[in-house]
Amino acid sequence: MRDLRALVQEAMEITCEKKKISLGNIQNKKIINITDKMKKVGMIDDVLYNWFLTFSSGANLSSHKGFPTRKDMQNGITRRRIMTTFFMGTHLISELAYIVNPPKLITVKTSSEFKIKISKKKVPTDKTLHETYDGINKMNI
Repeated sequence: MRDLRALVQEAMEITCEKKKISLGNIQNKKIINITDKMKKVGMIDDVLYNWFLTFSSGANLSSHKGFPTRKDMQNGITRRRIMTTFFMGTHLISELAYIVNPPKLITVKTSSEFKIKISKKKVPTDKTLHETYDGINKMNI
């Protein structure tokens, strides 16, 4: 879990770098401090802000001692907390990737923008669908 905490922190730093958000004025680049900066500049919302804090509170336990131990994992509540922290950390990394590379919006195209003609001819029964384009004849494609 200590390694995951370091990965999340590094992903946060890379995200800030890619988005041209300076972390130079932050003395101690802990997750909580980077999270504060990201929220302040509007990079993350309240929900994500709280998730970073929640992840950090669980993941930081492993930064200062050998956690989780085999004995820790035998406790059902502790084991579920560890798994929740793990899943949250991996999800936060995907959220950061989304911030850096948001999906492109799909624009609606009208039929006049395509150079095809739709005919009303019957599809020959001796040809498969992909061979006939289901009645769509290619024109100037």
